[in-house]
Amino acid sequence: MPGGRPARARREIVFQPEFLEDLHCWVETDRKVALRVLDLVDAIVRDPF
Repeated sequence: MPGGRPARARREIVFQPEFLEDLHCWVETDRKVALRVLDLVDAIVRDPF
């Protein structure tokens, strides 16, 4: 983009099956932890570097 920000490359998000199992467990046992983990994932997706 001339004069603007460069276009962002599209990235694929891949999770290990164990992470998803843990996330499901946290949702059932400790929602606060699950929400914090999802906040971290969201932040990494927005700005991975």
